[in-house]
Order: sequence, then structure tokens, then C-alpha cells
Amino acid sequence: MQLSILGQENYETDVVESPQNGRKSKFGVMSHPIVKVMKGPLIDSHFWKTLPITVRGMMDNGIREDGGGKVNPLAISVDVTKLCNLDCVGCYDHSGPADSNWRDRSQLTLDEWRTHLKDITQRFNIVHATWVGGEPLFEMKHRIRDGVKLPGEGRFEKGGQIYVEERWRVVESGLDLIPYNMVVTNAAYKWDLPQWVDRNVSFVVSIDGTRPFHDAVRGRGNYDRSKKKILSRPDLKFNITTVLNKSNWQSIEELTEEWVDVPNVYGIAFSIGTKIADQREFDGGKRGGEVDANEGYHLPWDLRDRAIDRLIAIQEKYPRFVFPARAALELMTSSRFREAVGYGGDRCPLKAGRVLSLDSMGIEKEPCVLGPGADCNTCGCIIPYTAAARRNEVSSFRHILDFMEQYTHYK
Repeated sequence: MQLSILGQENYETDVVESPQNGRKSKFGVMSHPIVKVMKGPLIDSHFWKTLPITVRGMMDNGIREDGGGKVNPLAISVDVTKLCNLDCVGCYDHSGPADSNWRDRSQLTLDEWRTHLKDITQRFNIVHATWVGGEPLFEMKHRIRDGVKLPGEGRFEKGGQIYVEERWRVVESGLDLIPYNMVVTNAAYKWDLPQWVDRNVSFVVSIDGTRPFHDAVRGRGNYDRSKKKILSRPDLKFNITTVLNKSNWQSIEELTEEWVDVPNVYGIAFSIGTKIADQREFDGGKRGGEVDANEGYHLPWDLRDRAIDRLIAIQEKYPRFVFPARAALELMTSSRFREAVGYGGDRCPLKAGRVLSLDSMGIEKEPCVLGPGADCNTCGCIIPYTAAARRNEVSSFRHILDFMEQYTHYK
């Protein structure tokens, strides 16, 4: 049997079996360019084992049984914790450092997350998970005190006197349940990254511009800390994510040039800051940055359009490294953004339910991962624009293969 995709050559079909329920399905993939790229363990095992799950998730447009008119999700976004080692300008989750009193913390325990994630993956064909926070790989040390119950997700140090809470164990519990996983981290901490080599997970590091612009958002020295962490783990795959604000949009080209030749960094995704109620603003450089950050955080539409022009130029120079593609970037401009997000987000696939966003208590956030304070009329998230750009251009099947291509981090 043969399958014709988008008028291209016919691709021979192959039978693959789902590891979850044993269902067999036929999909033509052997001759697709991305299949030729992928070699070794990925194509031999993980790709084939999870392809049926991926296909079912991508093509599942059913309406949720629990009402609300939302479609079944194909992905989840999990706020692993509200704790973070940093206290950043523009943080959508209003997260940051806290004291060591874990008894009063609003977050599920590891066992509670395991149960919750298992229930979700049994109800829906979840293809992808994004692990965020707070800092999803957070570790915090606690001095043992009598009568205090430990959260049950860490290790002991100094002869049992110190307990190290490890929130990254929540992420680890999801790796066996969900085919593709992405951890969004600041990487500016002292503890080591997890030993997840050759696992179904990639790491995305938040870099807010070149050093002076990044440190204006995240505090002095954090750019160098994050870069050092990335360079210290050549065995792991990284991508960069940059949220453009009123200051750092000036560093688009320099930032890209600085990272494009780093061997274990496979791409950089630019988005634009969305206005969120009570979001932290710049405090005049008191955070340790070297730039004048007194003029607010969000890009006004005129500067946003200028930033997008520069993004299009650098994306054309590095089409395999800079994301999103030109078609999506053009939709992010002031004259076209409603084609993707509509009015109040009524055209957004996230608001429609394609991604199930969970807060640190496992409760669904609306309209998306940014929470109820998000102003959809200023949306700068790349997902709705990428989805709109592809809406009339590719088939569902080709969308799946594009998704696989991103996962392989092929430069």
C-alpha cells in the first residue's frame, strides 16, 4: 500500500504497534526526509514505539467528556512547582525563592503527581509534555526538624541532618508515560542537571538576550551561569527560548550569532512577551543588568513589528536554527495577528484545549499556561501563530513528521 502526501512521491507504509494497547496502524514514513536523518536508537526503538500514540493524539479532535466544549488535548504543560532559584522580570507564574517551610506549599507531592499523570494519560492520547514552573528541576535543602513530615521526593545529606528536596523527580515520573518531553529551565543553579542521557526528553534554557539584557531580567551573573551549565553537559540536547521585551529585542542578531555554533544547542525559539496582570516590571537596573531598563517590559506594537522584521531576516539566514518560520512570524505583526488568535484568543488552539495546562496543584489553568491574567489581545506565544501558518498548508500527517523533526534537533 502507498500513501501520497502533499503531492510528493508516494511513501511506502509500515505497520507499527502501540506499546500501550497493542493496536496496529499503517503509516507511510520510510521515505520521508526526517526518517532518513534519524539513525541509531531513536529510529530503532522510541520512534516506532510511540508513532501510533503520536498519530492518534494529533488526529484526535474529539470533544472532552467533562464538558466545556474543549477538544481532547494532545499535549500537557505542567507547573512542577512555584518555587524557583530566580526572581525574574516578566515571570508569568509569579514564582520565585521561598523559605524552607514545605508544609505550607501549594504543590502536589511526587506520589500525587504520579497518580494524576497516569490518570490523564489514560484518558487522553497525550503526545508531548512541557515541564515548567517555577523551576521544574528545582532542588532545595531543608534542615531536619522533629515533627515535620518530609515530602518524599529527595535525598539526605550530612548524615541525615539535611534533606534535599528534588522536584525534578516529578518530571522523571512522566518520562515513562509520555512519548516526548521538554523541560524549560533557567540552568542558573549550583546543582547538576539530571542524568537523562538518551531519554525521551530535551532541555530548553531561557535566555533573555545577550548578557546585559539577560541579566537585567534575571539578575547579575545568571547569563554566565546558564551558559556554563549548558557547556558542561555536551551529552544533553539543548534549545534556547527567548521572550522579547522592550529592551532585549535589540539583541536578536547578536544573540543568535553567539549560540548558533554551540555544538549541543540545536535551535533558538523567539516569542514576544504577552501582557499578564500584575506581572513584574523592570526596576531601573537594580537587578544587576547593564542596560537601561526603566521603560517597562512589554513591546508596543510599533517596536514589535520592527522586532519581527529583524526576526524574519535572521530566520532566513539560519532557517534550521531560528524558530518560528517566516509564515508564523508574519502572522505575529500588528496587521495580521488576529488571523491567528482572533479576538480574546477565540482562534487559539491552546484556548480550545489542545494543550492541557496544569498548575502546581494539578488544576487546569485557563486560557493557557500563562493563566487567567493573560491578555490574549497582546499574545506573543508562538504556538497559535505556528498553528495558523500551517492550518491550510500541511496535512495532519505531515504535521506529525514535522513534530518528529523538531524532536531530533537536526541542524
